[in-house]
Amino acid sequence: MELFVASYPNAQWDKILQLRDQDTAKAKVFRALLPGGWVPGERLEGAGGGWDFRTRVARIRNLGVPVVSRESQVERACHEYHIPQTFLLAYEEKEREKWRAA
Repeated sequence: MELFVASYPNAQWDKILQLRDQDTAKAKVFRALLPGGWVPGERLEGAGGGWDFRTRVARIRNLGVPVVSRESQVERACHEYHIPQTFLLAYEEKEREKWRAA
């Protein structure tokens, strides 16, 4: 697992780990992306407080989270977003470290 964590040297893990417990729009968008898979923008819109979910995604990316986007595969104007599995594995490892230290 350390290899996955090492793959993201610019990740601000302390701030990323705090998102799990925060009640902000950015944190809600992050948590909506956590299960993996492609998430429609409409779902992030509902989680992130309206049409401004793209700003929330940009702020999550600024923390070093590699959020990927693509045009929707369904006939919609909105994009779909996801976090790569390798990052999710690194995130879960960091979560375990956090709880072991507590």
